[in-house]
Formats: sequence, C-alpha cells, structure tokens
Amino acid sequence: MSPRAITSISFLILISFILPTGADAQWIKDGNPIIVHPSTQTNSVIAQDGAGGAFIAWWDLRNDGGDIYIQRLDGYGRELWTAGGILLTPSGTQSWVKISPDGAGGILVTWQDDRNGTLDIYAQHLDADGNELWTSGGLAVTLAAYNQTNPDIAADGSGGAVIVWESYPIPGTYDIYAQRIDYGGTALWTANGEPVCTEGAGHQNKASVVVDTVNGYVYFCWLDKRTGTYDIYAHRYSLAGSRAWAVDGAAVCTAPNDQFAPQMILARNNKIFICWRDFRNGTDYGIYAQSLDMWSASQWTTNGIPVFSASSGSADDFHICADPYDGVLVAWDDNRDGTDRARAQKINSIGLAQWTSEGELVCGITGRTRSPEIATDGLGGALVAWRDERYGSDDLFMQHIDASGSLLWTSNGAMLTEAPGTQYTIAITDDGAGSAILSWTNYRDAQYDLYAGRMDRSGNWGFPAPTITSIIDVPGDQGGAVSVAWDASYLDSWPGFGITEYSVWRAIDQQAALSSASNGALMLTSAGDLEERPETDVIRLGMLAGEPYYWQLVSYDEAFAQENYADVITTLFDSTAVHHDYHYFQVIAHTGDRTVFWESLPDSGYSVDNLAPAAPLGLAGEQIYSPEGLQITWDPNGEADLAGYNIYRGTSSDFEPGPGNFVTSTPDTATFDGDWSWEAGWLYKVAAVDIHGNESAFAVLSPDMLTGDDPMPLPDATFLSQNYPNPFNPNTEIAFGLKSDGFMNLSIYDAAGRLVRELINESRPAGPYATVWNGKDQNGSAVASGVYFYRLTANEFEETRKMILLR
Repeated sequence: MSPRAITSISFLILISFILPTGADAQWIKDGNPIIVHPSTQTNSVIAQDGAGGAFIAWWDLRNDGGDIYIQRLDGYGRELWTAGGILLTPSGTQSWVKISPDGAGGILVTWQDDRNGTLDIYAQHLDADGNELWTSGGLAVTLAAYNQTNPDIAADGSGGAVIVWESYPIPGTYDIYAQRIDYGGTALWTANGEPVCTEGAGHQNKASVVVDTVNGYVYFCWLDKRTGTYDIYAHRYSLAGSRAWAVDGAAVCTAPNDQFAPQMILARNNKIFICWRDFRNGTDYGIYAQSLDMWSASQWTTNGIPVFSASSGSADDFHICADPYDGVLVAWDDNRDGTDRARAQKINSIGLAQWTSEGELVCGITGRTRSPEIATDGLGGALVAWRDERYGSDDLFMQHIDASGSLLWTSNGAMLTEAPGTQYTIAITDDGAGSAILSWTNYRDAQYDLYAGRMDRSGNWGFPAPTITSIIDVPGDQGGAVSVAWDASYLDSWPGFGITEYSVWRAIDQQAALSSASNGALMLTSAGDLEERPETDVIRLGMLAGEPYYWQLVSYDEAFAQENYADVITTLFDSTAVHHDYHYFQVIAHTGDRTVFWESLPDSGYSVDNLAPAAPLGLAGEQIYSPEGLQITWDPNGEADLAGYNIYRGTSSDFEPGPGNFVTSTPDTATFDGDWSWEAGWLYKVAAVDIHGNESAFAVLSPDMLTGDDPMPLPDATFLSQNYPNPFNPNTEIAFGLKSDGFMNLSIYDAAGRLVRELINESRPAGPYATVWNGKDQNGSAVASGVYFYRLTANEFEETRKMILLR
C-alpha cells in the first residue's frame, strides 16, 4: 500500500478525542513569505490565535487602491487560509487596520475605509477557518458625516467587539466615539457611535480600547488637548454602553508640555496600565506609565512614573505588553549613548522598576538598534525584537531577558533573518507558550513584501521539531506494524549535537490509557517530565480544543546528526478493506536538558495484512437430487484472520475470476449450485479470503472431477421419508419418491385430522423429490406449536408420517 498522510487543517476525530492533522512544518529560515508581489505590503499587525499560531493583517497595494488582507499561521508556520491572504475590503482605499482575537479561535478586525467618499469605520469577524461572519466586504460601524479615522478594537467576551475611533463631526474638531457590535453584527450602542469624549475646547485623538470581560467594563484612553497641550485621558463604560466616570473622561496625565502615543493594556487581575511618550521636561521625550483602578484613581505617582525619564537623552518608538505574572513590560529606543539603542524595562503592579534603572540595554553592540517590539516569555521575562544596522541595512535581531533582567542570549542578540534588503514595521506576539511570532515588511527584491518568522525562548528560529514524512505499512507481513519516517530537527547537526535522541509516541484512546494506568503505567502531562528512559509503560496526557488525548511511548532512537530517521512501530490493530482505521503518531526531539524538547505535528497511517491465505484443499463436487444440483465441498483453511471463501464459475479452464463470474461468498466449507447441469460444462474456482480482502490462489474444480449419476436414477418403489429436521422451527424438508408417473398429493393435517396445508396436488413423472413446509397454513398464517401429520397419496400408494413444530 502507499503511505497515507492527512494534510487538512481541520481537526480529525480519533477514537473519542481530537488530534490535529499532520503535514511538513513550514517555518523557513529568514522568514516565511506571507505575500510576495511587485506592489507594497506593509503596516502589519499580529495577534496570537490561542492555538500556538497567529493572525496577521496588513495594508496591501496589489489591487492599486490599498486594501486590507489577513492570514492565519499555525505554530508550525503553515498558512491556514487562502494563499496570499483573505481580502477583507472589495473597493476603495483602506488603512489603519487593528485586530483582536475573539477568544473562540476567530479574529475581529477594524479599519478606516473611503469607499463612500469620506473615511468611515468598518469591521469584520472571521471564524477559525477564515469564514466572514459579518457582512461580506466589511460591516459599516459608522457612516457619520465627515471623516471617522484611526479605529481600535477589542473583543467583548461574547463573540462581539467594542470599537473606538476618532470622529470629525465638525471640520477641524476631533472627538472620540465608540460602538459595540454583537456576534451577529448588530450595533448595541447609539447609532453611529456612543460619544466617549466630545469636550469642545480641544482635540481628542489616538484612542485605544481594552475590555475587562470578567467584570463587564470597557476602558478607553486617548490624547486630549482640552488644556492647550496634549494630555492623556481615559474613560470606563459598562458593556451595556453606560458611562461609569465623569463626562468626557478622567485625566491620566496632565504634566507640562505634550504627551503622545498612549498605549493601554489589560494585565493580570484585570489591572489597567497606560504608557506614553512624555515631553514634560521640555527638551527630550521620556517614557511614562500609570495604572488606574476601576474608579479612575491613579495607583502610582500623579502624572505617572518614569519608565525612562529623558534626563540623558530622548526616547522614540516604544511598545508594551502585559507580564502574565505582574505588571507591564516596556521596550523603546533612546539616544542617550549618542545613537538609538533598544532598551526594555519591567514595571510591577505597584509601579516599581524591576530591571536596570532607566532600562535594560538589550544589545551590547555599538550601533543603531531601533523600533523595538516586546512580547512576554510566559515566565516573567520578555522577548524583544528590533531593527539593527550593524551590517549596513536594517536586519531583525532578538533578545531574551529573564524575569530578573538578565540577558539570556549573547549580549548582541540573536539574528532572526539574514535576508538581503531592509526590514520594516515589525509586529510581534507571544504564541501562548513562551515563543514569539513576528511579521515584518522586507525590501529584499526591489519590492516591499510581507514575511513572518518565529523565535523560541531558547533562541532557535522557527520550530526545531522533527517532521514526520511518511507512515507506511510494512509490506509482506500479516499486519501489525508500520514504518514511521521523519526528517531530523535542524538542531540535530554536527558539531553541535543539540538533539540527543528522538522518542516516538502512538495515540491511544482514553479507555486504553486508563487500563494502562491501572497496570502501573507512568502518567505524564509533558514529555519534559520524563527524566530518563523508563522501564514501565509511559502515557502522556494532552489537551486540545478542551478534550483530553493520550500518547503512549513506543520507541527511542539515538540522534546521530542524520538528515532523517525511521523506525518500525507496532500497531494495535490492522486496517481492513472496509474500515480504514488509522493510527496517529508523534515524534519528539530531545536535548540534553530533558525539559527542552520539540514535538512534531501528529500524522497518521495504518497497517494491513499483506499476506493472502493458502489456497483451499480437498475441493470436490457431487451431484445431488434433494434438492437437485451440485454440492461443492472443500477442506477448511487454518488462518486465524480468515473471513471466508469466494466462488467463481466459468466455462473454460483459463477464465479470469472477477465480478462478472462471481457466484457467492461463504464462511462455510461448502456451497450448492442449483443452476448446475452436466450439459453446462462449468468449471469452478474457489479462493480463501482474509479479513483484509487478501485473496488466495484458486483451487479449480473441473467437470471431470465431479461425481454423481446422469441421468438421475428412478426409485425402486414409491416412498415417503421422515421430515428433516424434526422437531423443526420454522421450516422442514419432506423428501419422497415416485416409482411411476401419475397424479400425487402431499398435504399437512393437524392432530384432529383437519387439513392445514396442501403442499402438492398435481401429476408428476417418476423420480425423487423434496419439498419444504414453512409452518404456515393454506392462508399463509403461521400455525401454532404442536403435532402435525403429512400424507402422500400417489397411484396405489398412501402413507402418513408425524412431525412436531416447536415455536
């Protein structure tokens, strides 16, 4: 048989649990091309998909107008949606795309759109498979007069979204409006948006939104010029759309001079953190932060604490993310050393800096390192990416900072891509398991294209897992084994020898796992819990889509810096011709540190019995008369997986058995052909067949091998035989013979002598006969249990016999 590998992204049901399907891992060194086109693709945004992968949306000029596209990648780098991305916008020019995971495997998207002549706000909701759940081409969130711009979006926890934007109700003024859209695409707040801030004395812009789904609150923050300089303001609404704080919001920072570019996150315990660029000293830009409680009170120093005070330089780009343990992580670049250098800081929940004062330098090399992006490592530390000019043009480098602020990789950082050209507009997200997935624009072939990559917290690009390449039945056996082949992890190389061994795991169902546990198996929740090769059975429990699934350790293979490996693995059952029952396997690459390992995608295959049974022996045929025809018999085969026998009939010794001459299949070692006659001259071929459909060689029965008399001998005297079987239910056969031609009658009577059924009443020639009574009367109704009599009268002969029907 040929290998069978399932490559669809859809989930497959395996026994009573769910597993993802297998295919080659797709991360490419120097980045996966998300879209390569002579036009420009840039300004990407990224968010984790909750399943180890990411959503990426971007601005795209391939259709000349400027459109919004979106793609989903899984954790192995495979594109899950339409190649080149799904087009969200059918006409006009769109920009300023923002996204938010919906919490159920889908993604919420918003953008500004000029299809109607002015800028409006549109949105879309896609499910995990990329299907649009709202109006095709985008749902109009607001079509208010003049321009609506710069939207932001957050999931509301119920399948819908809250969207905030800048509104220009009167030319020259800027206000903040918001709307909530439910799962079905219906607006739940005031038509064209709820006015979050319409304070008339100054402009409000650059709004952002987060939703506290636990407590049912929506938080907004924005730039506000009501005092004459730009300050930071915020507001809280209920999910029902009612205002919780003062009209037009509460001040977050009103320090002297301007504040810019506020960013807001919802962190651990639903705490609100806001960070911004700050020009309060009048000479340089610093980075400040504040935390608010649900009543709008500042939790830290009034007007915020300095993340970078700008006492020795000026900060530029900055980005923040939540620390899942405590507080907020911040990355920025500043020029305190005479050139832009990327730095990072961790602020805990009470506003104290946890790393080097004024920020940890993420790269020790002399030279420009700028535009840093930051993601959590899931352990209290951070993964920071930046544009780096050390080789002339901007390349992408990364650094891992642990929870205490120590640099875990080389002081110069790890290079994510060595691709030619310049890298722009980096976006980053964690994958939920301590690694980072990034998207960026690369000017590598005289055009601006979009790429994506992955870096784990050990500093390895992509996903260093092995890749199962085939699961093939072992040929020429009775089933029960497959050959599992895989490509090595790219870390399995000389002289590094980062991989020490591979383990192979076979999926089993819950009942088998519990049975194994009751017999003393070692139960694990992670392959990292396996400290050494155990002598007992090992079962590993995983969770996927909320369902448990179980892996049984079946093999270890030493790593020898080879490109690929293979191992023969036993299976628990064989596939049959009718039921293609699959086994699922996974290969894990292990390092010297048992807690560091990489799991392949699962893949599937099946084993079958390739060996046919032996040909039947003792094939014989005999003419019989009751009933009349040919009785064919043979000796039984001894194979344990025997299903039965196939019988074929032809007119020459070289006929090919097939559907056109197939007679019957039977599990017995005999068959009867009532159509046979000496004149037909038929040959018979009989083959044994096993449960997998393997058919043996044919035993041949030719006419000269048949036994019997022709013509049929006449009885020496008229007779009536005892019925068989007796007692019977529901049928019995009655045999009789006529010495000479004549009229005859065979009838059934009950114990009182009443006629029950007349079976035969006609003239017949001399000869042997047999007929069947089915236990029914003359009207076709089943008769009751009891004693019955049958009588044959023919010429001068008359005889009666007794029989018993038992229901």
